[in-house]
Amino acid sequence: MKWWLPVAVLLALVLTACAGSTPITEPVEGTRVVTAESEPAATREAVATEPPATPLPTQLPYAPTATPVAEVRIVELEWPPEMRLGDSDLLRLSLLPQGEDYVITTEFEGHETLTNTVQVTPREGYDLHALARLDAVTFTHSPEGDQLRTLMLGEPVSWRWTLTPQQAGQHRLSIYLALQWLPTAGSALPAREAEIFSRGLTVQVLSFMGLTKTQAMWAGIMALLFGSTLSLPFVAFVLRPRLVSSLAAAPNNNLLIELPPGYDLSAREATLLRALFRAYVRLTVKAEFRSGYSGARIFLALPIRADGRADAHTIAKLGERSSIEQEFENYETFVKHTLPPMTARIQNAPVVVPGAGWNPFQREREQPEWAALRYTFIGEPG
Repeated sequence: MKWWLPVAVLLALVLTACAGSTPITEPVEGTRVVTAESEPAATREAVATEPPATPLPTQLPYAPTATPVAEVRIVELEWPPEMRLGDSDLLRLSLLPQGEDYVITTEFEGHETLTNTVQVTPREGYDLHALARLDAVTFTHSPEGDQLRTLMLGEPVSWRWTLTPQQAGQHRLSIYLALQWLPTAGSALPAREAEIFSRGLTVQVLSFMGLTKTQAMWAGIMALLFGSTLSLPFVAFVLRPRLVSSLAAAPNNNLLIELPPGYDLSAREATLLRALFRAYVRLTVKAEFRSGYSGARIFLALPIRADGRADAHTIAKLGERSSIEQEFENYETFVKHTLPPMTARIQNAPVVVPGAGWNPFQREREQPEWAALRYTFIGEPG
């Protein structure tokens, strides 16, 4: 018996059992029943190997992203071109929205103002700020460092610095303005910065001899006090009780004047001698002394009284009234109390005779009026 016959019988029995268990399905009218036997093998392989279909994602409605709007602004800078040492002043920087009603503003008289147009652009995911800084090496200024302001659409912002110069001369300042985009809370975006304006300025600081205004004022006060102290002697001299510069006296026409041979007197000189020695009856002129270029005449004379007694010899000086009066005032002020005992002294105030200087032949003006002065004589006559 061949060995494969039992195997073939067993296989036939298994196939018969499988065919008997398969249900029979009634075909539906109009429906094509495809069986494994009627479908091509290639089609069965394609269906068996085709992957399941992937469902399409749900499409969201379209939402456009808002584009940041750029804003045009005007930079307005106001500063003092001149200052005085010791004074303080203000520097102003403003970032203003541009509008039809914009007018340049200068807050303080004597200041200069310049403007510049810039463009400010917000960025999505950022807060917009403006940063300003003033650099002034030779000035004390406040506030110092970077000054940050938040920029809101359509809102102006301003910065102000107080300036106080430290020395006189020409000085330079520098102003810097930039935009800063700082990321909003929770954002990981990097911070950004961009310069939009910078300018160098010149300020002339004035001073008197390098002094501040207060120092110059005190220096003036001290100079005034010092000058007043130096001028006190002069003031005292001017305000001193005025001396009687001269005495108007009527001449004694009965006085006899005796002259040495060769001497003569003019009518004016004789009148002055009669007024100077009016208390006497006789005057003997002993000699005449030369007086240089002043034109005055100086005589050594001996006055004699009515009873025949003679007084001591005396010096009579005749000259222009202004010179004689000045000589008398100088003597009374500076010399009188400092002379040693044995020194010639002035005996009385100068004597003048009203009208003694008139010359009827000189029509343009009167001749200088003359006066007479009397000194003591120290020595022996002759």
